[in-house]
Amino acid sequence: MAYQEHKLNHTGLSNEEDLKYIQGLIDSGNFEHMQHVEEVQNKMLSDNCVYSGQIKINTQFKHGFGAQAWPDGAKYVGEWSHGKAEGNGCFYHTNGDIFMG
Repeated sequence: MAYQEHKLNHTGLSNEEDLKYIQGLIDSGNFEHMQHVEEVQNKMLSDNCVYSGQIKINTQFKHGFGAQAWPDGAKYVGEWSHGKAEGNGCFYHTNGDIFMG
């Protein structure tokens, strides 16, 4: 499935297809910066967002590749660095707009 064609499950990040998609992007990419990371699934964050993906072991920051869903239904799938969305990714707005960058 092409990167721009994929849409995350709007009920959360537990959809098996979403997790396979994320793993496929990780497997096909060049992600040297993801050393010392671990995988988490459906981690509830303090702001009621849900995150699935990689986090730095020592800081617990989102780092590497992952997907985050906000309570209003917005989602981001892509690269993270030190807790911030950075690099290639796709943001799905609740009104249906999609930003890729």
